[in-house]
Amino acid sequence: MEFLGLSYWVIIAIIALLSYLFLIGIVSSVVFLDNVLPRIPPQIETPERIRAKHVDFSTEDSELRLKAGQMSGDFDGLITGLSQGIVGGKISKVRKLYNLGEFNDAISTAAAIAISDPSNIEVMRLLARTLDRIEQYDFAILVWDELAATTTIDEEIAMRRIRIRYSSKQFQLCIEACQDLVRASIDDMLAYKMMGKSLLNLDRKEDALEIFHIIENNWSDDESESNIDRILFSLERYTELHSRIISRNKQTEIDLDGLRFLARVEGRLKHENLVTTLEKISQKTDNVDDWYEVARVAFNRKQYQDSITATEKALYIDSEHEKSRTLRVRSLIIEERYADAIEEMNELENQGVLNEKLLIRRAEISFKLGQIELARTSYQDIWENIGLIAAAHGLARCLIREERYQEVLDLIDSIDEDENHILVPIKLQSLQKLSRLGELVRCFEQRRALAEKYPRMFHFAANAEKTSGNPTRAIELWRELLV
Repeated sequence: MEFLGLSYWVIIAIIALLSYLFLIGIVSSVVFLDNVLPRIPPQIETPERIRAKHVDFSTEDSELRLKAGQMSGDFDGLITGLSQGIVGGKISKVRKLYNLGEFNDAISTAAAIAISDPSNIEVMRLLARTLDRIEQYDFAILVWDELAATTTIDEEIAMRRIRIRYSSKQFQLCIEACQDLVRASIDDMLAYKMMGKSLLNLDRKEDALEIFHIIENNWSDDESESNIDRILFSLERYTELHSRIISRNKQTEIDLDGLRFLARVEGRLKHENLVTTLEKISQKTDNVDDWYEVARVAFNRKQYQDSITATEKALYIDSEHEKSRTLRVRSLIIEERYADAIEEMNELENQGVLNEKLLIRRAEISFKLGQIELARTSYQDIWENIGLIAAAHGLARCLIREERYQEVLDLIDSIDEDENHILVPIKLQSLQKLSRLGELVRCFEQRRALAEKYPRMFHFAANAEKTSGNPTRAIELWRELLV
């Protein structure tokens, strides 16, 4: 049997040879890779290390098992109570317990080591830190104080003592801890800061001011600068404070908060630049209430044109700002710009916010401008709809100007005597115009008690007596008028 010219046995031999060479190649590859490539070490499962910062402090071990009543208030009594009878130990065990979150056991072990080796500063630190961590500050501070007394104060000891004292509101003790930090020359700025804050909490403002001045003179610190400003304000040293703010403003542009604070100071001083400062605030904020404040202060200072200008800017921002438009009306009236004032009052009426006082003022302006019919109509509407006695008085004046004297009398007689006293002089005038002199004299005698408040009553009564042929009585009344 042949295949491609080869005998059967030759083909078998070739196949066997190729198989042998393939097997040799596989074995050689395995040996080569085993010797050349690094071996992969066996996987060993190791528990993840637990750090104290990952421990849930809501567990039972986050609270100290021993309470304050079970330990005395001094350091020796504290560590005796905390040790719970444990004798000695190693600091590595304390660290391990701390990292596992087993704080009570860590505290007991550390206390026991501290008893057996009082010079072991490191274990004392661990004890204090652990008490700190579980918020046992009353105990922690005893340990930190002992460290401060027995070793050189470093940053950790100093800062922990200050922090605990301040957070516990033991401000005098905090001041003493700050003084220790200053003596140690570790962080003078922080020491003075905390000292100043503690003095403020003790309401020792003058002492705190001195401390913050030390900070300001030695370090650049915005917080201390702000504290000085607030203290000077509370001490009502406004002139000194104003000078500080202005001197800073010469160096750098004052920001919005600074301008508002400056305005408060200038308001207390009644300073001439207050309106200018308020304008600077308004220019920064473009706020309607800020512009109204400019207008209000200017009005109170009788700077009516400045007030009008400020209300114009306020109303440009919010045309329905009632307080600005009302103040604008008052300023326009004082400046005798009556037509503009009426226009503004009409706008308030359209907005449904024209108050009773301005309704009267609008009628008064119409009367002053000689628009008697318009004034009478306005007064009559107010009287009929609101019932203001001032409106009745204005209506009576309009009727007098129109020589409608009987209507004046009818109006006054329709009002209760307890309310119409302001109208009595007008009633006497109307009776005089109608030549009802006897009635005039009787009315005068009945309401004579009002003559001191309304002296014109004497004039009408005296003229009536003179016209009636009683000159002696008339002279007596005129003399009373002169007195």
